[in-house]
Amino acid sequence: MAYNCLNFKPSYIPMKQDNLKSKHAPDPLLERLLRVIAALRNPDGGTLSGVTKGLPALLQAIQLQEKAAQTGFEWPDLASCLIKFEEELEELKAAKTPEEIEDELGDVLFCIVNYARMQGINPEEALYKANEKFTRRFEGMEKQCTENNQKLSDLSLDEMLDLWRQQKAV
Repeated sequence: MAYNCLNFKPSYIPMKQDNLKSKHAPDPLLERLLRVIAALRNPDGGTLSGVTKGLPALLQAIQLQEKAAQTGFEWPDLASCLIKFEEELEELKAAKTPEEIEDELGDVLFCIVNYARMQGINPEEALYKANEKFTRRFEGMEKQCTENNQKLSDLSLDEMLDLWRQQKAV
């Protein structure tokens, strides 16, 4: 089952309009307010209207991709998605200026989000878990150094990588 960002509702993300509507008698004032909010989000009312601008970029990318997919603008399979990722990665490698690098890096991230979405994975959560894993391993490296009366900053990169490999094995 694919992850659906529109059903993901942490406290800082506005709820979908349907969830704000009463299950009983409709409230005309609430209905009018919801129409005004929808118009402010995208006054043209196009396919991408309703995408929340204040979301973290990864979650916003999911919403954009989900809405585009509703029109059929979607890779037919994961292999096609990965081919596009590889194309974007090559463009990133070829980028020269900071502006080009930033632009291509954004495209690579957008592709990764699309791959995660197609796999049913929340990329925000995946990145959060990767951050936790990195923190645990790095702190383990520092602890090993302290136990050996060393400073991490005094080690060579090769020595640090050896410690890193040890932490990965834990």
